[in-house]
Amino acid sequence: MSPCGVVKWFDLGRGIGLISQEGAGPDIRAEASAIHGRDGDLRQGEEVLFDLILDSAGLRADNIHRARRVLRTQVSGITYGGRGAAEADPWEWTP
Repeated sequence: MSPCGVVKWFDLGRGIGLISQEGAGPDIRAEASAIHGRDGDLRQGEEVLFDLILDSAGLRADNIHRARRVLRTQVSGITYGGRGAAEADPWEWTP
Protein backbone atom coordinates (compact mmCIF):
# COMPACT_ATOMS: atom_id res chain seq x y z
CA MET A 1 0.00 0.00 0.00
CA SER A 2 1.27 3.47 -0.89
CA PRO A 3 1.85 6.05 1.82
CA CYS A 4 -0.82 8.72 2.02
CA GLY A 5 -0.72 12.32 3.15
CA VAL A 6 -2.07 15.84 2.83
CA VAL A 7 -0.56 18.64 0.75
CA LYS A 8 0.80 21.33 3.12
CA TRP A 9 1.64 23.73 0.30
CA PHE A 10 2.55 23.68 -3.37
CA ASP A 11 4.12 26.48 -5.43
CA LEU A 12 3.09 25.93 -9.06
CA GLY A 13 5.56 28.55 -10.31
CA ARG A 14 8.52 26.73 -8.75
CA GLY A 15 6.98 23.27 -9.20
CA ILE A 16 7.67 22.17 -5.62
CA GLY A 17 5.80 21.69 -2.35
CA LEU A 18 5.47 19.63 0.81
CA ILE A 19 3.25 16.70 1.74
CA SER A 20 2.51 15.94 5.40
CA GLN A 21 2.46 12.17 5.97
CA GLU A 22 -0.66 10.70 7.54
CA GLY A 23 0.21 9.47 11.01
CA ALA A 24 3.81 10.34 11.73
CA GLY A 25 7.04 11.04 9.95
CA PRO A 26 8.81 13.95 8.31
CA ASP A 27 7.24 16.11 5.60
CA ILE A 28 7.88 14.87 2.08
CA ARG A 29 9.14 16.99 -0.82
CA ALA A 30 6.79 17.00 -3.83
CA GLU A 31 7.86 17.97 -7.35
CA ALA A 32 5.54 18.80 -10.26
CA SER A 33 7.18 16.17 -12.48
CA ALA A 34 5.99 13.40 -10.10
CA ILE A 35 2.30 14.41 -10.13
CA HIS A 36 -0.25 12.56 -12.26
CA GLY A 37 -3.03 14.67 -13.80
CA ARG A 38 -4.06 18.32 -13.65
CA ASP A 39 -0.88 19.79 -15.17
CA GLY A 40 1.44 19.00 -12.25
CA ASP A 41 -0.55 21.03 -9.74
CA LEU A 42 -1.51 20.20 -6.14
CA ARG A 43 -3.78 22.14 -3.82
CA GLN A 44 -3.28 22.78 -0.12
CA GLY A 45 -5.30 20.29 1.94
CA GLU A 46 -5.63 17.80 -0.93
CA GLU A 47 -5.23 14.13 0.05
CA VAL A 48 -2.66 12.22 -2.02
CA LEU A 49 -1.08 8.78 -2.38
CA PHE A 50 2.58 8.49 -3.38
CA ASP A 51 5.72 6.36 -3.44
CA LEU A 52 8.60 7.38 -1.15
CA ILE A 53 12.04 7.90 -2.67
CA LEU A 54 15.22 8.61 -0.71
CA ASP A 55 17.76 10.59 -2.73
CA SER A 56 20.73 12.83 -1.92
CA ALA A 57 18.37 15.70 -0.96
CA GLY A 58 16.29 13.54 1.40
CA LEU A 59 12.80 12.07 1.11
CA ARG A 60 10.65 12.95 -1.88
CA ALA A 61 7.31 11.78 -3.21
CA ASP A 62 7.10 10.05 -6.59
CA ASN A 63 4.14 8.73 -8.56
CA ILE A 64 1.76 11.17 -6.78
CA HIS A 65 -1.97 10.54 -7.24
CA ARG A 66 -4.96 12.32 -5.76
CA ALA A 67 -6.79 10.15 -3.24
CA ARG A 68 -10.49 9.85 -2.77
CA ARG A 69 -12.55 8.23 -0.06
CA VAL A 70 -14.58 5.26 -1.24
CA LEU A 71 -18.15 5.11 -0.02
CA ARG A 72 -19.12 1.62 1.09
CA THR A 73 -22.64 0.54 1.88
CA GLN A 74 -23.38 -2.70 3.67
CA VAL A 75 -26.78 -4.34 3.26
CA SER A 76 -27.53 -7.76 4.77
CA GLY A 77 -23.83 -8.49 5.28
CA ILE A 78 -22.87 -7.67 1.66
CA THR A 79 -20.53 -4.74 1.02
CA TYR A 80 -21.19 -2.63 -2.08
CA GLY A 81 -18.96 0.02 -3.63
CA GLY A 82 -15.59 -1.38 -2.58
CA ARG A 83 -13.67 -4.45 -1.60
CA GLY A 84 -14.99 -6.87 1.01
CA ALA A 85 -14.94 -5.80 4.64
CA ALA A 86 -11.83 -7.89 5.37
CA GLU A 87 -9.95 -6.04 2.62
CA ALA A 88 -11.49 -2.61 3.17
CA ASP A 89 -9.10 0.25 2.47
CA PRO A 90 -10.59 3.75 2.81
CA TRP A 91 -8.16 5.14 0.19
CA GLU A 92 -8.13 4.69 -3.55
CA TRP A 93 -6.34 6.73 -6.15
CA THR A 94 -8.14 8.67 -8.85
CA PRO A 95 -6.62 8.21 -12.34
